[in-house]
Amino acid sequence: MDIIGSDPMAIAFLKQHLRSELEMKDLGFFRYFLGIEVVSSSHDYLLSQQKYIADLLDRATLSDHVVTTTFSLVFTPMELHFKLRRNDGIPLLQHTQYMELVSSLIYLSATRPDISRAVYVLNQFVNAPTLAQYAVLLRVLRYL
Repeated sequence: MDIIGSDPMAIAFLKQHLRSELEMKDLGFFRYFLGIEVVSSSHDYLLSQQKYIADLLDRATLSDHVVTTTFSLVFTPMELHFKLRRNDGIPLLQHTQYMELVSSLIYLSATRPDISRAVYVLNQFVNAPTLAQYAVLLRVLRYL
């Protein structure tokens, strides 16, 4: 359970009440939760998924070094008016990584609406992806 508020006294009271009713452990301020980094200051909170994206690129074996030296960076997640069809390209023999990466992008698209359309399109091909769809997936990752 996360307790967030602007009144430290009310938070302390709530924690004490919960300890009297439940067995609980106070882990202090959280920094990373469900793929979201939390940085707090005295005035506000900053939520970021930068670490989640970095971990996603590592799982895709596309670290910053590989992306900047091998691939050119892109400014949009998908080309405008780009269409993908089921039988575009050669079928991927092992499509587990494709499915895992698209699943991670679905989670990320909840806070990144700029990739929502591309992720929606890629998700249509998770059962039988081809190299053409994988190339579009790599473009989204380069965009991130």
